[in-house]
Amino acid sequence: SVVMNSHKDIRSSNSDAGLNPATTFTIIFGGDIISRGLTFKNLLAMYFARDTKSRITIDTYIQRARMFGDRNDIANKFNLTIPENLYADWWTAFDNHHKGLISITKDDRPFWFEDSRTRVTAPASIDKANVDTASGEFSFKIFTLNKEILDIYFERNINSFEKIKKLFNFFKNDDFKAKVFLEDTIDNAYDKKGNINPSMIHFQNLRNIRRQKLSEEEIKNIRRNRGGLVDPVSSDEVVYLYALYANLPNGMKPSEEKEEEIYNLIKNEKISARLFYKSTHNKKYMRNYIEK
Repeated sequence: SVVMNSHKDIRSSNSDAGLNPATTFTIIFGGDIISRGLTFKNLLAMYFARDTKSRITIDTYIQRARMFGDRNDIANKFNLTIPENLYADWWTAFDNHHKGLISITKDDRPFWFEDSRTRVTAPASIDKANVDTASGEFSFKIFTLNKEILDIYFERNINSFEKIKKLFNFFKNDDFKAKVFLEDTIDNAYDKKGNINPSMIHFQNLRNIRRQKLSEEEIKNIRRNRGGLVDPVSSDEVVYLYALYANLPNGMKPSEEKEEEIYNLIKNEKISARLFYKSTHNKKYMRNYIEK
C-alpha cells in the first residue's frame, strides 16, 4: 500500500510506486492531494466519498477526473464506488462541460453551462467585464412561423417528449442555442428508473406577443426586457417549460378554434415567432463578449 496524502508524500519515491505501480495489486490512500491532477496508470477501482453541500466547480471536477488514470485496454474493467448524490452532481458537471465543448465552432463563441448544483469555475476567475451571463428564462432566435412548427406545436396525439424530439429536428441546423437546450431536455427527461417521463416537460399554449403589455420595441423583438414570458407550473413533476410566442395581428388570441385561421395567415404573411425555455434546475450560461 502507498500513502499519498500530502505534498511530502508526492515528492517521495513512494509516489512513483502509486502512480505507475510495479506490483500487481497496489492500494493507494489519500485525500485532496491525489484528486488534483494526478494520473494513476492502470487504475482498476476507486472509492471516492468526498462530497460537498455547496455547488461543485466544473473545471475542478474535470481536472479531478484525471485520477481515473491511463487504463489502456482495461478501461471496461474499471469500477468507481461513489455516493449516489455525488455521482449525480458529477454526471451533471460533465454533461454541462460536454455541452460547452460542442458549442465550440469556427463561427461563434462557445458558451458554458451551470445550474443549481454546478458552476463553471470559481467566481474570481470570471472576467465580469467581458463575460455575458444569462439565467432563468432563455429565448431562442426569431424565426418565421411556418406549417411545420405549427403542426408540431398543435399536435395532440403525441406526448411532450415526442414534441421535443420534433422541435430538436426543426431547430438543430439553424439555432445552436435552441439545439443545445432541446437536446438537454431529451437527455434528461427520465425518471429514477431510467424510463422516459414526458410529464417532466410542459408546453405553454401558443400566445400572441401583442396581447402582452409590452412596448413596440419589445413586441418587435418578441422579448420582454424585464420579467419572463413563460408561466410557472404548479406541478412538482415538471422540470422543463417551453413557450411559443408569435407576432400575430392585434387582438388575435391563438386557441383551438383559431388554428385554421393561423395556418391561413402564414400562407400570405411572414409572421415572426420565438421559442422560450425555462428549467426548474436554474440553468445559466456564460459567453465571452470578446470577438475572435
